[in-house]
Amino acid sequence: MRRILHSMISALLLAALLALPPVGLAAEVGDASLEDLDDMIQAEERAREDRGKKIQRYNEIARQKARQSQTLLGRLTTLRQEAQAARVRMEHLEGENARLR
Repeated sequence: MRRILHSMISALLLAALLALPPVGLAAEVGDASLEDLDDMIQAEERAREDRGKKIQRYNEIARQKARQSQTLLGRLTTLRQEAQAARVRMEHLEGENARLR
């Protein structure tokens, strides 16, 4: 009894779904010829390829910027080290100057 009821409900749901008009892409596909479908697929593939190329360009720019930032950080570190060495040298020279007076 339970199986029969389940089968009847499934059949009613399927009939109701088939009676509904197609919507969205299903509507486009329903009204489209095979040639139109092929054109739609090709357009989507081109759009996907374009997005892939954009992502590759953005990734390359990100890699370039990362290399530039590493170079700048290296230069900054070098300048800080040189400034510290200059301060030590100045302190030494000031001490020598004071001693000689």
